[in-house]
Amino acid sequence: MVFANAALTFAAERIGEVLGGTYVAAHVRVGDGRFQKGARRNVRVVWWKLVRDVLGVDVQTALELERRVLPQAVTVDADAQDDDDDIMDVDDILGPPEIPPDMPSLRVPHPQLPPLPNAFSPKRSCRSPLHTTPSFRRLNVPLFIATDAQLGLDDPLLAPFIRTFPCTFILASFESEMAGLEGLQNGYDGVPLAGYVTPIVDALVMGKAVDSGRGLTGVHLVDMWGMYYGGCRTVGISSKGVNDVCLKYEKYCADRT
Repeated sequence: MVFANAALTFAAERIGEVLGGTYVAAHVRVGDGRFQKGARRNVRVVWWKLVRDVLGVDVQTALELERRVLPQAVTVDADAQDDDDDIMDVDDILGPPEIPPDMPSLRVPHPQLPPLPNAFSPKRSCRSPLHTTPSFRRLNVPLFIATDAQLGLDDPLLAPFIRTFPCTFILASFESEMAGLEGLQNGYDGVPLAGYVTPIVDALVMGKAVDSGRGLTGVHLVDMWGMYYGGCRTVGISSKGVNDVCLKYEKYCADRT
């Protein structure tokens, strides 16, 4: 899918520049349905894909790091007491999680990624001090997370990422870069579109990352759209660069109902 809306691509390009041009990205959906039920397990899978598979940290080092970030990162609330997927303790960590193959990405050829630089230069301050241990310096790479976590970067579910990657950002970290979308309107009835196009900007920023864990397809974008708007419903938007997404979303919803 090719995006041609100038306002959306401009916002995504500005965010990419603020991230320093070289960054990794992850789609972390935790707010509803099966994603909410298995949130901590899914977060752990994404964490391992980033740390081991994308950044090349060896398994033993990754396990030691996970044990370090987990005790303060995981809290089990009352609603999760009966959900085995969401109960995790540092003593339970005996090895990496089982990560199923990402079939959509495997079907799309990907050129080999260039090696990451030795240093990174985001233009926005990082939340935590950078790693100085040589084996962890690659974790200083800026991380962009597309997420529906209710508390944003303060959400406990994202704590493993925050404690691992000192330079972690979400779309809400870029208010000034997103400000230009406030005037975006439906050409037919003047309905403001800023709220509807947020997942598209999320997807565009992910697509510009050095690695986003998987290739972005129409289905993945629809998944991100559902992440923001909670399940299947038709969103009537007609605007250049947006209408195609809406049609795909409506077809996806029809196929699921």
